[in-house]
Amino acid sequence: MISVNGKPHGRTSINSEIFTTGGTLDFKLGAKPSKWGTGAEDGLPSLTRGDEVAKPLADTTRADLAKSSSGVDVSALFDNTSATEVRFETATPSVTITFRGAKKEPVFYTLTAASMAADPSSWVLEGRNNGSSWTELDARTGREFKNRRETKPFKIGNSGAYQMFWLTIRGGADQVALSEIELLAKP
Repeated sequence: MISVNGKPHGRTSINSEIFTTGGTLDFKLGAKPSKWGTGAEDGLPSLTRGDEVAKPLADTTRADLAKSSSGVDVSALFDNTSATEVRFETATPSVTITFRGAKKEPVFYTLTAASMAADPSSWVLEGRNNGSSWTELDARTGREFKNRRETKPFKIGNSGAYQMFWLTIRGGADQVALSEIELLAKP
């Protein structure tokens, strides 16, 4: 049996907020198995209902679609591994991703820190269609990566379907390094 903040808790999962804001978990162990966690709603929450097939967000980026404003080879940012990285020799680099054919409508994006501590702290993600002006989709300031190779997801505040996406780093060290960039959209 488990109690969370003094109240019985029958589920096998716990809201992670207790680990960030504090709380008390009490475990009561017995000589024989209990019925804890065996109820119909006690298991892990599912992303789907019934026989529905899960449709996770998918990364829409590829190395051949991206370029850096400074001419740095950014293919390592789109190779689906955090074992590689790109170091920009400036505090304000930008990366443009241009899709051919259908427009893409990402709803999340991720940035993965590099092996060295040269993380961006502020950036702007913009989108545009051929010939139109850039539209700000998301902007972040004062961000930190506490661990090397850490991946952070960000919900796009103003998502929309665009042909081109432009990520501009607006703050950071004298140089910036990243391991991965992803634009995540519904399949």
